[in-house]
Amino acid sequence: MSETNVPPPSSATLPPPRSSESLAFEEMWKGLRKPGALIPGRREFRPRRAVPFLRNLVLLEAPIRDGDPMRFRLVGTAFERRIQRNIKGRDHFDQMPEHMHADARASIRLMFTQPCGIWQIVTMHYQRHYAEPMEATVLPLASESGSPPLLLSYVKPLGYTVLPQSTGGQAMWSEDAAFYAFLDVGAGIPDWPAKPQ
Repeated sequence: MSETNVPPPSSATLPPPRSSESLAFEEMWKGLRKPGALIPGRREFRPRRAVPFLRNLVLLEAPIRDGDPMRFRLVGTAFERRIQRNIKGRDHFDQMPEHMHADARASIRLMFTQPCGIWQIVTMHYQRHYAEPMEATVLPLASESGSPPLLLSYVKPLGYTVLPQSTGGQAMWSEDAAFYAFLDVGAGIPDWPAKPQ
């Protein structure tokens, strides 16, 4: 388990502790790794190995190259009920402010070049005029046989709501993360901001 060298932007408060579910999700992901590997391959993930997390699980394509989308491949039933829309196949970049895209791409690249995870608290706004802060734990799955790498995410509501904002016609809209941490999975915590490629 890990902590971070990345302070939350413009926040004077301490982050909440990671939930027991987030910690258990990381341990499940570690159990997928083959001996000596820091990242499990995408074929190592099978839903039956993540039964306690499936309802809040989100699987996305990892946008490694500039211009790659971050498409939703799988959306757990509990998360889909919160959105009340089918977002499978949608590009998550369309659901966040453009000023977040470059940092999102850079941090996702780091998850694969210096294997690590990401933990954050982010508020999600839904088109149905409802908004809530979520705890998101995101871990990488390596590409195999030419298939793109994936992001395996566990998304858990914190149990309270906030004032909703417009989603710009999207099913949901992400704010900037209130708290953000890289998770050390064996290769240390990466430097941030990331150095230009």
